[in-house]
Amino acid sequence: MAADKKKLMGTMQQLLHNDMIGKLKKSKEQLMKEKAALETQFAEKRDKLMSEEELLEKKNGAMQEDLKDMKKLFQGLDTKEQKCEASLKKTEEELAAVKKDKESVMSTMQTILRQNTQYQESLLKQKIDAKVAEKKAKDLEKKVQAEEKQKDASDAAVVDGQISAAAQSQSKQGSSSTSSSSS
Repeated sequence: MAADKKKLMGTMQQLLHNDMIGKLKKSKEQLMKEKAALETQFAEKRDKLMSEEELLEKKNGAMQEDLKDMKKLFQGLDTKEQKCEASLKKTEEELAAVKKDKESVMSTMQTILRQNTQYQESLLKQKIDAKVAEKKAKDLEKKVQAEEKQKDASDAAVVDGQISAAAQSQSKQGSSSTSSSSS
């Protein structure tokens, strides 16, 4: 009965362990898919922002060159110079906004990656804890079995001692009745 109970407990622990491991694997796979999707989105967004930044830098470079040409050609025309400076300022503001967006996306991605790493570390810790608990349960089961074997051996020794004592007692009774009959 106790052995069946132990087997049942062992089976239940194994089933619970297997279920937990299965859930952890599914969760890990889901997180890896989400991570891959986020990395893809991040790469696309980064590439888009990089190309926009390059385009804006080219525009900015072109504006700077245009500004120089304008100053040379129309030194006396302050209005055209002011227009170019306004355009340049606007381009620089757009560039600054794109850089700010890029930094925001980078920060968000770093946060997501950090959270993902923390979650994976948590999953690994849970897995390790589960294995440690399983080992402790096995060690405890071995200890209980060893104690039962020792108790069985002790009980057998007691029974052997009782049988030996009974045999000696019968042997003494037999020899005292033989000595009484020979006298």
